[in-house]
Amino acid sequence: MPCKSTATESYYKNASMNNPDYRAAVFAATANDYAAARVGFEKLIAQSRDAGDNESLGFLLHNLGEVEARAGYPDKAHQLYREAALLDPFSPQPLLFYAQSLIKAFAAPNLVESVLQEAEQRLNSPAFDIQQELPRSYYVRQFELLREELRRAAPAP
Repeated sequence: MPCKSTATESYYKNASMNNPDYRAAVFAATANDYAAARVGFEKLIAQSRDAGDNESLGFLLHNLGEVEARAGYPDKAHQLYREAALLDPFSPQPLLFYAQSLIKAFAAPNLVESVLQEAEQRLNSPAFDIQQELPRSYYVRQFELLREELRRAAPAP
């Protein structure tokens, strides 16, 4: 479980739209300035690592993974998403983010099903903690929506 110290809570708040560094990184990513976005997210990732704030760290790794995928560095992006997924090994959420990015940022729908299956394994695991997670129905619905999106994107036979 993530640490909940006062310092960690302040870093978690800083890894949000209240933080000018975060806003700048998001703006750079939106403007396709991947170099500036990378620098911004890497700075925030370092702060989160130093604070032991795994919640922010996972979220920021996801953001940087998205940037790297869009910038044309899929190997680096996959590595970042996998690192984020390992930070919370019982939650399906990081894998859900990864699957969504495989469709949108990576343009690799062929990889989505295996990531969804891995997320479903986490959801159905006895280690899944309903007290720390979104409701099970949320994840089931998100999995259904992604599979529907995959079917719509599939080439006609």
